[in-house]
Amino acid sequence: MTFKILIRNVKKDYRDYGIFIITMMICSAVYYAFFSITSKWYNPDISVVFDLSRFNGIIRYSMAAVSLISIFLVKHVTGYLSLRKQKEFGLQNLMGLNKKKVCSLFFNEIVILGTIATLLGIILGGLLAQFINFFLIKTFDGNSTFIFPYYPDTIFYTLIFFIAIFIVVGKFESYKLKKKKIIDMIYAEDREQTKNRDRTIKIFHILTFIVNCWLTYSGYFTLKGFYDSRIPFIGKFLYISLFLIPLCYVVTLVVMKLLKKSDYIISKALVVFEFILAFLNILYVYGLMEINLPGDTKTSFGYIVRSGIYVGFLIFHYFYIYKFKGKDSSWESIFLKGQISSKLNRHRNVFSLISLVIYSSVLIFIILPMITGWSEGYLNSRMTQDVQVVGTYKSTTSEDKIYKDDFKVVFNYLDKEDISIKEYVVLDTYLPKKSDFKRRLRYDFPIETLKLSEYNKLLQINGYEPIKLGSGEYAVQVKHNLDKSDFDEKIFQGLETDFGEFKLKKGGVYDFLIPEYIYNAHVQALYILNDVDVENLTFVGSSLYMDLTEELDFKRAEELEGLFNEEYEIVKDGLAQFIRIRTLEKNTITTTVFLMKLILNYLAIILLLISFTIIALIELEDSLYNKKRYTTLWQLGISKTKIQKLTSKQLLFSFWRPLIISVTGALIIGLMYMFSIKTVIKSYVGAEIFGSIAFVLFIILILFLIYYLLTYYMFLANLNRRDN
Repeated sequence: MTFKILIRNVKKDYRDYGIFIITMMICSAVYYAFFSITSKWYNPDISVVFDLSRFNGIIRYSMAAVSLISIFLVKHVTGYLSLRKQKEFGLQNLMGLNKKKVCSLFFNEIVILGTIATLLGIILGGLLAQFINFFLIKTFDGNSTFIFPYYPDTIFYTLIFFIAIFIVVGKFESYKLKKKKIIDMIYAEDREQTKNRDRTIKIFHILTFIVNCWLTYSGYFTLKGFYDSRIPFIGKFLYISLFLIPLCYVVTLVVMKLLKKSDYIISKALVVFEFILAFLNILYVYGLMEINLPGDTKTSFGYIVRSGIYVGFLIFHYFYIYKFKGKDSSWESIFLKGQISSKLNRHRNVFSLISLVIYSSVLIFIILPMITGWSEGYLNSRMTQDVQVVGTYKSTTSEDKIYKDDFKVVFNYLDKEDISIKEYVVLDTYLPKKSDFKRRLRYDFPIETLKLSEYNKLLQINGYEPIKLGSGEYAVQVKHNLDKSDFDEKIFQGLETDFGEFKLKKGGVYDFLIPEYIYNAHVQALYILNDVDVENLTFVGSSLYMDLTEELDFKRAEELEGLFNEEYEIVKDGLAQFIRIRTLEKNTITTTVFLMKLILNYLAIILLLISFTIIALIELEDSLYNKKRYTTLWQLGISKTKIQKLTSKQLLFSFWRPLIISVTGALIIGLMYMFSIKTVIKSYVGAEIFGSIAFVLFIILILFLIYYLLTYYMFLANLNRRDN
């Protein structure tokens, strides 16, 4: 009997369950697709230089942790279903059906339909897993093949995870139903319309208070540490403003709370501060780049984060204080204004929060390709050779502890394993002056000097033509793709050593792509002298740079690193030697980048799904709460076509406005970040970053269209069902 009632309820209310089933299907499909690569049955054909097995646990637990956000989504959807069916449950209770039985029916509906949606999601997830597989193969230099992605362990984990969520949330909602009085259940929908939800804005104001207290504190110490009469006026203005305005923000918030002003009035005042502070922080980044205000890449990133925070605050408060104004006095405009105003009054906090979530997810999509591209590009410039052994004297207090190395441990291992060496060079490094040895301040390390013959050998290994120097000349090698203006002009105006002075060769500044480990600590340049001019300079260490005929596989690369570390223990006072193997570096960086892309993209997708689902539920609730308005229009002779157009405009406002405002805010911050690292973008990332951003916006547009069209047809179905 209970089962028959359950089936009848599902058949009767299938439209109400549509959004639940489709949302859970998409959510579980994305989960399954990302999770499938951790299966023990998944064996991609990737390059021997990679080992993914040690990262499976990280992927599995990270994905599960991110997926816990789905609890919020399931709770919101089941809350909507509970609200929608409470009147029916109350009437069934009045007719004699036990309340416990009614709650049990609802719980069973949630779990059974959720399980069905998850199974459908697994089928869809298998198709999406093909794309994840191709992405992984491309990342790890493998051979692209189609797979059969339905793995028993992944299916089991997906079912267990989502069924557990359905059980927990279903029990919670059933318990809430059980505690309600019958009269409250019957009139639940009517009371929901007048329910006041103002906790979100109060919590948000506490958050903004804490953030601005911290930024006031930070602004004070920045003003104290960097303010100088010699800096440009714009710099002085920014230092003072970025201390005083956050302070005014805090004072305004506290005073208005003490005066018991409404949250709406407070938000209107804070929006002004947030707009100004977002603009000033962006202006400071521009000042760092163009007028040489004090700071480096980290400083720039810090101010971009601040501007991003204020743009997020601004978006939240904008939607909280927004009031829709019709374009004219026509009945369509008046009706639309009434619909949207009614919806905003009931869901103002929700729309504000959703806009902030969409902004965060889009920002992840935009910033992530820059960070990961930077990491991958930097790897290529840092590891131009297969094996690099670098010696550094920065922890050495005495010249007596510095020695020339023969690197036998490396050569012996390669010989034992029958690994052929393609080319190699040993570079001896020197200091122009003996007194330079004691220069150990962070940004005062001396520029080291190389022999011309060894430098030319390194150039030859990396595919460049050798250079020539005349008698009494020197050359400068600067870090690849850095502008000459980034260096102290003194290094181009002549070189003075303990044994003579040298002039810069005409056109003698080079930026060849050579290993970055070759430069001294916190230094981005090298001097090049003829061999005879270097012999009597102060020797400070040797380094080995080697290419092999074939890249080392992961296992042997680990063995070589282990042998080297046993031979050269870490010294506290003496010449420090460390080995860098392209295979291990490539494995670590590439895998880390892959994990970042996988987990953060998954997080952004889940956040977008949650946001669009909640907007859809708000609109479907509106089709129930305001049914009399639509019925009145029909009775007044308004055609269904015009009613459908009004519905379309209403849905466009709810979906499109939060999306367009959030995407615009994220693009501003993303482009500002791109501007701040334009040299990095040019060197490591390239123009393809714009293609990545365009692709992300396309995916967001597709998700928007899916949810918009789904909500539109379900909205009309609700209206038609109510009218019949």
